[in-house]
Amino acid sequence: MFGLQFTHFLRRLASARLSALAGLLCLPLATQAALFEEKVPLPNNDLDGSLLYQIIASEVALQNQDPALAFQTYLSMARKTKDPRLAQRAFEIADTVHAYKEALEATQLWQTLAPMSASAQGANALVRLRLGESDNTLQKVIIDLLKKTADQQERENFLYQVIVQTDIGLNDANKTLAFLQPCLSLVEHRNHVALALTKLYRQVGNFEQVQHYARRAYQDLPDNTSAMLEYADTQTKSNLQVAIATIEAFIAKHPKDLDAHLGLAKAFAKAKQAQKALSEIQLIEKRQADNPGVIFALAGIADNVGLTNETTRLLEKFEKLAHQKSGYENKLPQTYLALGVNAYRQKDYEKAIAQFKKIEKDSDLYIQAKILEAHCLAATNQGTAAIKMLEKLSAGKRQFEVLETQAKITDQLKRYGDSYRFIKKALDLKPNDAALLYRAAITAEKLGRLDDAEKWLEHGIEQYPEKPDFYNALGYLWANKGIHLDKAKRLLDKALRMSPNDSAILDSMGWLYFKKKQFVEAERYLLKATKKSSDKEIWLHLAELYHAQGKTDKTMEILRTLMPLYPKDEMIEQMMDRLHLHF
Repeated sequence: MFGLQFTHFLRRLASARLSALAGLLCLPLATQAALFEEKVPLPNNDLDGSLLYQIIASEVALQNQDPALAFQTYLSMARKTKDPRLAQRAFEIADTVHAYKEALEATQLWQTLAPMSASAQGANALVRLRLGESDNTLQKVIIDLLKKTADQQERENFLYQVIVQTDIGLNDANKTLAFLQPCLSLVEHRNHVALALTKLYRQVGNFEQVQHYARRAYQDLPDNTSAMLEYADTQTKSNLQVAIATIEAFIAKHPKDLDAHLGLAKAFAKAKQAQKALSEIQLIEKRQADNPGVIFALAGIADNVGLTNETTRLLEKFEKLAHQKSGYENKLPQTYLALGVNAYRQKDYEKAIAQFKKIEKDSDLYIQAKILEAHCLAATNQGTAAIKMLEKLSAGKRQFEVLETQAKITDQLKRYGDSYRFIKKALDLKPNDAALLYRAAITAEKLGRLDDAEKWLEHGIEQYPEKPDFYNALGYLWANKGIHLDKAKRLLDKALRMSPNDSAILDSMGWLYFKKKQFVEAERYLLKATKKSSDKEIWLHLAELYHAQGKTDKTMEILRTLMPLYPKDEMIEQMMDRLHLHF
């Protein structure tokens, strides 16, 4: 009597539920009770008034958002009656509210009361995996359960749950795959198993396996959005149009699938099809106008395709929604930063600074915001204030970036001594940074410290023998000073062998020949450089070559072309004064 009524009662109360875990379609652990078909001996108990009252009271407590009371009551009843179904129900309650330590306690009692129950063993194993266990004993339990399960579908379902819970518990795809290897050989990799393996191999960067499992998952689950998007993503590297066509075909069958539309918007953004991406953004926003998470995702898509105004609008909308709905506060600093960057791009420096100032000191983005704020101040002729602001920062791990910024701003202010000081401090932190070594040499040369400039460039050649820039810079430095011309020629020859069409190296070689008064060769290299680049300095070198040959008309023709493009340019004016040229 009790068995029939109680089974009916629990079936009615414990219907299966679905939830998303770690980006995968995942059954709650409690649903494992339905994955193994079995007959478990039950105690011969009568459903007396006291027991019935406790069951009803527990379910009422659960409905009134008091799962702790319901859990404890069911666990107590299970211990008293020795009925494994009550322990199972306690487990289900703990699992539903993600109280995994309590869930483990319930599965241990469930196993004690029903030692032959595969469902109890499976639930216990999954909870332990969720809590981060991965020892050989647990692995053996899972392997035994898979071997004992005759039904292929049951094995697939259980292995899928094992993959998901191991991935969540270990939070390390490499460790998860290592733990799973003995289990994977026991089950055919189909359906959701293939989908779960796709995601794991993506995390470890094994693209060949990602392609294999994504294709299999999509074949087995043609109407599963996640499987389709995984497969489409594998196509983006080889044929983006195939990926787009795959998503469009899926949407034709499932026009209301929001995730598919998001995937299509992202694919259009990758293909730089701005208008099509915008159409998808507008469609999705219309359906999910008040969903902060969706609006934030749409802003990212708009930004990726260069829709600056649309990005700003969506971010401002997200900011308002995030203040109205809880759970999105962690994305606000990123929102302020993105809004500030967009304003900076549009040269609205006041608005940009206002956004950067919203980011608080405890945010990981605070230092980055201050660096960007400094650039805004420098762009509005407040470079000195920017330097003072940065000097007050305690940047920690981002001190290198702060020093880099200080070096750039002081260089713009023509405070070359200060710039050189900041550069050397930054090089103390990263002595082999290629860009900074190059800048150190340029700044040292501006200060007339030729030995220092040579030292930095020679260090760059030693650290980066495959980079032509350092050979070119040192060769040009010597050529420009008219010293070590034969050594400079060897350096520039080597740089040209590495990069024969580089306009800067061609210009350096032309300038070297100019210094050696070999004007025919100088003109050949400089003309070739002008065909590769419209850089002002190359044209000024050519103009000076013509002037040295007495071809003043050609010199003036170049200068007449440059002056409207670079009004009141210091380099042009200095050259004209030095050569006594006037219009």
